[in-house]
Amino acid sequence: MKSRFIDNSTIVRQSAVELVGKHILKPSVGPNTVARYCKMLILRLQDSGVSVRKQVVRILRSVLLVRCTIDPSMKQVMGLSTDICISLVQRIGDVLENENVKELIYDTFQILWFQEIKTDAASLASFERVRSHSRSASSTDSRSSSSSSNTSNTSNRSGQTFIPAKERFDNSANRTTGQLIGVVGLVEDTSWLVSLLENLLYSKDNNRGNSRKSECDAVSERCEVVVRTLVDALLELESIPNLTSSAR
Repeated sequence: MKSRFIDNSTIVRQSAVELVGKHILKPSVGPNTVARYCKMLILRLQDSGVSVRKQVVRILRSVLLVRCTIDPSMKQVMGLSTDICISLVQRIGDVLENENVKELIYDTFQILWFQEIKTDAASLASFERVRSHSRSASSTDSRSSSSSSNTSNTSNRSGQTFIPAKERFDNSANRTTGQLIGVVGLVEDTSWLVSLLENLLYSKDNNRGNSRKSECDAVSERCEVVVRTLVDALLELESIPNLTSSAR
């Protein structure tokens, strides 16, 4: 697969990237495997082919919105989502980067941070199909797990527990705030974030000429939630005794 990633043919490289993307989005693929392939994909963000870079952005977006959001086992690979976000930010800052690629990246951050993730229902359905297949293949294990599992959570055949949508949405503000802090704290130039917020909050019309008022209102509400979460986190930090100024 590594050799296909650096093949002379753009079509071959794009096909290899697409194949890896489909593989790592499967719920049966472990977090370490996902992280290993993501590192390979991040390198392809510098591919000479625009179509390859666009494909990589789409896959990394799906990893952020599906695996890193739905699958709690991804916590085993700490910092993966931050690494992905920073790699995408770096492409925005490249003056030579194709505008269509940049637009895809801006859309990714808009979905990730400033609106409810709309892929959750489809993703949950996909995970549920895998779990159903596992249960039908091993009815004994299924009865055993169903008798001991909590009614609000379900497990796949590897024993991983997946969090229901409502619980994920309750935690979305904390996740967004954490990602923003992680990314902004590691990049020197934050003008891309200012531009993103200005576009999301103040652009009156979309590319089709339709009004964005409801979308702007939703983004504004989301920003307020994130700011409140950040303030609460800072207040909690200040209340911790004997915490050094550098740690703060």
